[in-house]
Amino acid sequence: MKTKIIVTLGPSTRTEKALRNIKAYGVDFVRVNMSHSSIKDLRYFIRLSKKVGIPFIVDTEGSQIRTGELSQDTVRLKMGEKIKIYAKKVTGNKNRIYLTPPSIVPQLEEGDVVHPDFDAVELRVIDISCIKKGYVVASVEKSGSLGRNKGVVVDSVSGKRYVLPPLSSKDHESIKLGLENNIKYIAASFMRGAESVEEVRKATRGKMKIISKVECIDGLNNLDGIIKKSDIILLDRGDLSKEVALEKIPFIQKLVINSARVQNKDVIVATNLLESMIESRRPTIAEVHDVVHTIFDGAYGLALSAETAIGKNPIECVSIMRRIIDYTDNVVEKNRNKKILHPKFISSLEQDNYLEKIKGVVLWFTGLSGSGKTTLGNALQKQLEFLNKKVIVLDGDYVRKTINRHLDFSRKGIRENNRIIAELAREKSGFNDIVLVSAISPYQKDRATAREIIGENFLEIFIDCPLSVCEKRDAKGLYKKARAGEIENFIGLSELNLYERPSNPDIAVRTDRTDKKKSVTMILSELALRGHI
Repeated sequence: MKTKIIVTLGPSTRTEKALRNIKAYGVDFVRVNMSHSSIKDLRYFIRLSKKVGIPFIVDTEGSQIRTGELSQDTVRLKMGEKIKIYAKKVTGNKNRIYLTPPSIVPQLEEGDVVHPDFDAVELRVIDISCIKKGYVVASVEKSGSLGRNKGVVVDSVSGKRYVLPPLSSKDHESIKLGLENNIKYIAASFMRGAESVEEVRKATRGKMKIISKVECIDGLNNLDGIIKKSDIILLDRGDLSKEVALEKIPFIQKLVINSARVQNKDVIVATNLLESMIESRRPTIAEVHDVVHTIFDGAYGLALSAETAIGKNPIECVSIMRRIIDYTDNVVEKNRNKKILHPKFISSLEQDNYLEKIKGVVLWFTGLSGSGKTTLGNALQKQLEFLNKKVIVLDGDYVRKTINRHLDFSRKGIRENNRIIAELAREKSGFNDIVLVSAISPYQKDRATAREIIGENFLEIFIDCPLSVCEKRDAKGLYKKARAGEIENFIGLSELNLYERPSNPDIAVRTDRTDKKKSVTMILSELALRGHI
């Protein structure tokens, strides 16, 4: 069976001549990205595709969180600034933004980290007391530029799953227009479970074949149910990479295609196929290699996105894709009996649970309050991200104030607090290269339990600093409050909660003797020696 080509239309391919050119290269379907298009655009492209004679796929926005309108194209946010996040439409600027759908903002918790536009900027929710006024307050944790209508990923401090509607009001308009024009296919974005597919089926009155997009963690977790209820699966590697470490995407691709094959369903693979051709007239060798192996994996179709919607060379892009597909399909067909699709390899991935084995490393910063855990963690995060590592920070103070706010500072409360942080760190390590945990964790036994929970990818980093120096720093004023009797059983001061120094930490840093820059360099060197960077 010949591998299908799906082309995304846009400013670069909005003429009848452009569509007739891509049709000449055997394009099988066209679509428009409704996250960046209007109903007017959709109506235009449906009419044009029908005139030229290329089957059309209606696209939905789906349940993705996005930024709203801004007073200008981009807004520059600086670390340390505060910004209000609204649930209603406002004109965004450096002091305020809004997110869609509106239902997401009331679900945010203190400590949640908001990542707009592939980590272009990082916001941490610090105050939800004004939610009745329609907004929460966040601090800018990483400087960057914020754009309008950009995809947003929220990293929940508690690991909760957000409730999002599978179809927006604009999606219902798109479906209505599609039905009026007898369109036979709909690509449903951000399908999170079988029930989402059922809702799309109901909205289309069963008159469209449903192409369910798997592009988020929820979709992966509920993959078999989504496949069962869908007609075709579309794996969007771009959006998925916002939530999953890059090196895992190729293996997830193999597993998704194989899972669909088991249920006799086809899979389209989308995003970053010939991305360099947005500017260049030739793809990279790596891109060609990726396309070939995606076909080897058993993909039913390949979807071009920005390359043909806004790229400088849309026709050349389709031409080269056709050449690669024709040659590869011919090789696959000739060698079908030689097991070129590697079913034994795919089987071994499932049996060995390979994705679990390539979890990221957890760096567990332990030390007294004021020793420099958070300061070093933030500085280390910047350096790791510069090295293209996907990093997340679990701040013990935020976890304590949010999901663990019911726990006291008794021995039992501290033990449970550390256990929950360890469980969260283990979960986050499945989708990040490095998890930075900043937690006092004063007891040897609790840290040993954390190591058992997380496994061999746990590194204990002792931020060693004398109590006298920590108390002198006292940036949060906690020691002063403890001395005044406002905080009971304060760790390090109370005889009931003495800090137990690690006897054999993986890494130790003396922050009273070594400055921040040298401390970070020391940790990076150790990570390099251990093969983590």
